[in-house]
Amino acid sequence: MSLTWDDVKSFIASAAPVLGTALGPAGTVVGGLIASALGTANTPDAVLAELQGNPDAILKLKQLEITHSEYLAGLASQAVQGQIGLDQTAESAPGTFGKWRDAAGWLCVVALGWATIGQSLLSWAVALWAPTVKIPVFDTTTLTTLLFGMLGLTGAHMYENVKDADHA
Repeated sequence: MSLTWDDVKSFIASAAPVLGTALGPAGTVVGGLIASALGTANTPDAVLAELQGNPDAILKLKQLEITHSEYLAGLASQAVQGQIGLDQTAESAPGTFGKWRDAAGWLCVVALGWATIGQSLLSWAVALWAPTVKIPVFDTTTLTTLLFGMLGLTGAHMYENVKDADHA
């Protein structure tokens, strides 16, 4: 089985943290830079074999990290900005039902609205015009459990976002 750059990322990050971090989002580019500095083939297998078999290879990684620190920091920054862009695109997807949580939330809201308001109004109307007809009563135990669970998770998610924004 052939290794990927993600497979060797933690090994490299233990010796050269900036290189390891940049290796994640820009694996092929940074991997090629590492392979060139070590004088190996541009493959994760060759780089890992060199790092494990040659103690001087770790020193070469540290030197590479120092020499190209600005370039590597730029790559890491671009990767983070790209991820932020992907997150913002996903958050701003058109349509109310763009995400499954939205759909499940709206389904719970509609069902709870029916169980508390709609069913009561229908029962009242049927009692006026057709008193012999019985309307079934729905058990809302599962619905309220699901809705409160979702509200709790939403609250926890919002708390984490606010906490992260305060520390940024």
